[in-house]
Amino acid sequence: MSIDTTFKPIGLTTLVGTSAVQASPDPTSDSRACTTFRVRCLVAAYLTWGSQASVTAAGAPGAGTPVNNTIGMSIVGEVEYLEIPYASYFISSVAASFEITPGIGGTG
Repeated sequence: MSIDTTFKPIGLTTLVGTSAVQASPDPTSDSRACTTFRVRCLVAAYLTWGSQASVTAAGAPGAGTPVNNTIGMSIVGEVEYLEIPYASYFISSVAASFEITPGIGGTG
């Protein structure tokens, strides 16, 4: 028996930059079903996620400054899958640097 690791989007892709934004699941679906966010790197940058208040308060992440819930991606076109709470907000260190798609499943 195999494990299905196919990513199934359940919302629209959102462009993330230097202002906090939420990548929301489709309102007609059960938003709690969202278990994974597909992150596609458009420009080398840092990506931070969390509640709206924590992301807004922290501001855009910067190099060399440790920040909770932050990853750096440096390869344009690279894709990562994050298993984080469905109501998360995102912010980047560079404008228009990530595409975030809410969904179910996925590995990478």
